[in-house]
Amino acid sequence: MKKTAYFLILALLLIAGCTTTIQKDIDVQRVEEGKEQDSAPVEEKLRTRALRVLPSCYTPGGIFSVTLKVQPLPGTTGVIIEESLPENWKIASSYPQWIKYENKTYKWLVFERELKNFEISYDVSVPDGEKGKKEFRGVVVTHREKTLPIEGETAIKEK
Repeated sequence: MKKTAYFLILALLLIAGCTTTIQKDIDVQRVEEGKEQDSAPVEEKLRTRALRVLPSCYTPGGIFSVTLKVQPLPGTTGVIIEESLPENWKIASSYPQWIKYENKTYKWLVFERELKNFEISYDVSVPDGEKGKKEFRGVVVTHREKTLPIEGETAIKEK
């Protein structure tokens, strides 16, 4: 009876190993044939990402909304988001609320046991008399990956 159980387990392990090998062969073949939909390297896919979404323009003396879409690497428990606005521009409100303003940079700390995708939305107050194209800069910081730039839109023009 023990021999039968042993051979049954061995057979299952071999079958599982074969299926894994077959799946890897299929994946390699797809990449070689150019059938892989997303051909970015695996390292490029598996990292924390933050994307800034800006409106197309601003109005001097007005307020507009900005969204930061954050996709943490699986297993990440916390991130710090740092965002710098154009000179003299201020955040009128945000959700979640920023926790620190230092060196002309707003900072958010978001943490959970296993962090999931989330968004930060904030309203920007533009001073009267502003003109031209203005730049936003920001980074997302994690313990494992250190500092990564916020991707997406970085500039906004006057209406």
